[in-house]
Amino acid sequence: GGYSVTKPSTSLIASQSKKRLAPKHELQRKATSKKLNQSIQRMGIKQVVETASGVEIEANGKNKAGSCSMCKGPHKVTACTRRSALKMGAAEYILSMDEQHRFAEGRLRTYMNNSMPYSLPEEGQEDVSYFHHVDAGSLRSNVIIHEARNVGHAVIYSVSFLDEYAQPAHGSCWISTEVMNSVITHNRKKPKYVYDETVVSKPGWVVQRQKDDCHTASNGDVLSGNKHNEDDENVAVGCNYAAAESKSPALDGWNESM
Repeated sequence: GGYSVTKPSTSLIASQSKKRLAPKHELQRKATSKKLNQSIQRMGIKQVVETASGVEIEANGKNKAGSCSMCKGPHKVTACTRRSALKMGAAEYILSMDEQHRFAEGRLRTYMNNSMPYSLPEEGQEDVSYFHHVDAGSLRSNVIIHEARNVGHAVIYSVSFLDEYAQPAHGSCWISTEVMNSVITHNRKKPKYVYDETVVSKPGWVVQRQKDDCHTASNGDVLSGNKHNEDDENVAVGCNYAAAESKSPALDGWNESM
């Protein structure tokens, strides 16, 4: 009679002790894997390594399709074209509790309190309606800050909340300092992108050192870092925003211009 040997399955091999006797090709594969640079592998770049027997092996990179944290596209955020376009005309702040970006929120608040210029209303447009509350979804969204303006003893901001594709969800709108304070308060590790277009000053805007000659915001309007808007029982749901009380009529809809 003869002898027969059953070829072990993958699951059977995996269940065996690490100290088991392994076939030659498996030992070569493990030795080759140790020579691979894993960071290069994650970048999707091919590598050529030499085995113990002197044979060169070409290893393909792990080219995984990622998801952009900015626009949900099938690419890394560092290669996001929408992000690059926004950065052409604005300063980018990445708000996150991550060690790399944890000081960004403080830098943004310092700029807004001390250096952000104010726009001046055109004749006949002195009264502006703005929102005291926005829904929780908008508070978590990435945002573009278009301009800031003094209204009496308050400061209001023109912003656009971005959808998951990094496009303005409803056009631009004016919000109060209290809402802005909630917008830029971010206590999560997931990054939130804020784009400040006021760094590109426009004719007629008033710089910080000239504020004392115009209107000055009250102490209660200073961006303090105390978030209180998201849990307010009066916060609107979805895209139905509660218009603020102002001298001008309440907004009938969104201003679709950027």
